[in-house]
Amino acid sequence: MTGRIFSYLHHNQKAGSLVQVLTETDFSLQTESLKGFGEIAAMLACGYHADTYDELVKKHPSIESARLDVEEDIGEKVTVNCIKLLSIN
Repeated sequence: MTGRIFSYLHHNQKAGSLVQVLTETDFSLQTESLKGFGEIAAMLACGYHADTYDELVKKHPSIESARLDVEEDIGEKVTVNCIKLLSIN
């Protein structure tokens, strides 16, 4: 497996997230559908304060449909392996 880290920084510059997305090949990491999914997952993780993918799916179920759409588009397994939230109080 190979992967890519997607990031999101809230407009107030006080909250952000990092999301690690894994795929089977480097080629799939360059596809627009995977890039779009990773960017949206990072934004939603920050907005919903979800620090695991399971928690994100519970709070925003359509993200799982988006992940499955990407799998169908690229023909490979897509896994959200890790989410890290960052904030300044």
